[in-house]
Amino acid sequence: MSTPSVPSSPEPRRVIVPATNRRDWVIGLVVAILVLGAVGYGIFSMGSSSAKSGITGFVIEKNFTPREERQITLGGSQVQAQDIAGIYILQVKSRDGEVYHVGVAREDYDRVQVGDEYLIPRSSVVSE
Repeated sequence: MSTPSVPSSPEPRRVIVPATNRRDWVIGLVVAILVLGAVGYGIFSMGSSSAKSGITGFVIEKNFTPREERQITLGGSQVQAQDIAGIYILQVKSRDGEVYHVGVAREDYDRVQVGDEYLIPRSSVVSE
């Protein structure tokens, strides 16, 4: 005896939905432009901060205080010793009239003369 075959229901037509539609594409493009714009702004704004990194003034006096000492630096597997003759200080008068005492290395002290324009690094300025 044979079994009667049951008619199978026809399979529904498959609808293919595109992976991305125009709305998704526009949103992705806008987000990419915003991200690239933020990165570009960050890169270009880093360069402008160097101009604001200190106070400009004129050297009004150079002071040297003799104080011989040996400075020892420990780093990694090295020990470095450096002889220092003393303390080198420049008095710099800013454009707004304030006088700053700036400790400098001997090379800077020898290079700068009284009356020269000098950029005081922001890290050397101590607010009182």
